[in-house]
Amino acid sequence: MRKTYPSIVNPSIFVEKLSGVQLCALPEKEYYSRLENTGMSCADVDSNKLAKDIYLAIWTLMSDAKTRKRRKDGSIITIEDEEKERLRIVKATEEKARTW
Repeated sequence: MRKTYPSIVNPSIFVEKLSGVQLCALPEKEYYSRLENTGMSCADVDSNKLAKDIYLAIWTLMSDAKTRKRRKDGSIITIEDEEKERLRIVKATEEKARTW
């Protein structure tokens, strides 16, 4: 938030003592009311746009976290990693077919 809206004062007031899970579970309307109640402002953006941007940023992070494939250690599997694995499986299948 600070990079996009550097004039915002104390974004921790917006979050209060919520955990990440609790913050992600808030409905969109709650973002608007929290923004109004905390007095957060940004000189170059109206508060509704700011609330919407915050909500969409968090929603994007949540969606990304849920849809990304991960290894058992939690690291992200990239498209390149998937392609390498696919090629490895194709090669192994071809070698197995030759032995039969």
